[in-house]
Amino acid sequence: MKSGLYTIIEFAENDKWFVIGETTYNDEKYNYLIKVTPDENDFIEEFMTVKCIMNNGEEYFDEVTDQAILKEIMPKLIPNLDELLQNPKEALEELNKY
Repeated sequence: MKSGLYTIIEFAENDKWFVIGETTYNDEKYNYLIKVTPDENDFIEEFMTVKCIMNNGEEYFDEVTDQAILKEIMPKLIPNLDELLQNPKEALEELNKY
């Protein structure tokens, strides 16, 4: 499964994350994620920034912890975060239409 803005990524059983931000930095794709409940009906206030890595047609994710990179990419990743967090159920309902 390829990630994209407003999609859900599942890392392990019941470890689901909603992509709320996406940007490119130095020709590499980064996503900003918020954890969702296993039933995908609500957000859990836990966030993660990941670098997307393509290898043999498969997409992998590596958590970003480098503060210099985070300082560069975070303003691009979360310009609409407040709006999304104010209406989590509506955002997830919109996603479930697809």
